[in-house]
Amino acid sequence: MPLALEIAATWVRLMDAAAIEQEIRRGLDFLTTPMRNLPDRHRSMRVVFDYSWQRLSASEQRTLAQLSVFRRFYAGSAWPCPTAAQ
Repeated sequence: MPLALEIAATWVRLMDAAAIEQEIRRGLDFLTTPMRNLPDRHRSMRVVFDYSWQRLSASEQRTLAQLSVFRRFYAGSAWPCPTAAQ
C-alpha cells in the first residue's frame, strides 16, 4: 500500500475521511507518523519527497521546478514543453 495511504489510514479512528482530506490539503506535514519501527525516510511524506528530490540530477530538479508552475494536468503533446529549449 502506498505510504501516504498508510499514514492517512492511521487517522481514521479519530477523524472522518473529509476531515483527513482537509488536513492533507492544509499541509503535507499532516502525513507523518510517530511509529519508530519504520526507517526515517518512511515516517513522513515530506521526507519521502525530500529524499527523492535529492536523488535527482540538477538538470532533473530544474526541469521539475519549471513544470511545477502548472496547477493542472499538463498534457505534453497538447502544448510545447516550456523546458524544451534547454
